Amino acid sequence: MKKFTNIRRTAALVAVLTVAGLAVGPVSRVGAASFPAHAPGSVSCDSGTATITAYPPARSAVTSGTTAPGYMYSFYAPPGRERVLWSSSLSVWNGSQWVLYDNSAPWLYAFANQNGLQSWYFNGSYVWSTSPNDGIAIDRHDYRNLYRGYYRVWNYFSWSSIPGTDSLLAAKYNGVVGASYCSIG
Repeated sequence: MKKFTNIRRTAALVAVLTVAGLAVGPVSRVGAASFPAHAPGSVSCDSGTATITAYPPARSAVTSGTTAPGYMYSFYAPPGRERVLWSSSLSVWNGSQWVLYDNSAPWLYAFANQNGLQSWYFNGSYVWSTSPNDGIAIDRHDYRNLYRGYYRVWNYFSWSSIPGTDSLLAAKYNGVVGASYCSIG
């Protein structure tokens, strides 16, 4: 009987977390009303090391104005290029709502044009940087030493040509598109 009760509790918790994740709005979108097309990067969750890794939007291949998940585009038409920024934060489920857990991720810089990101070229690959000039090359933010629980990642986007920022929930956890959170423990 205890095993069945635990299964029902787990199923109920998953249902609550799913509804709570959807209740705050879209999990991801491409192109907010006043911002260029953009989408959050992926998230990797590792219970073994109690670490969640948030990845910034990926560098896109040259396209003809089409967007794909994880890409970030400039507001300008050709030949425009502008500085873009990305950061993340981590929320945890406290049993009744999602609350901010860690907001320590730095803003990372890159450049975008109409074809997508033109990130800093460093050591043979495209990565983001911690400085608008020549900062430390970085391609992710790790949230470490996490307690047992349910977590989700917020992505923050900013463009030099537009005032303000946009925020989106991550929508790809451990390779599963459409997932809205992951668990540690």
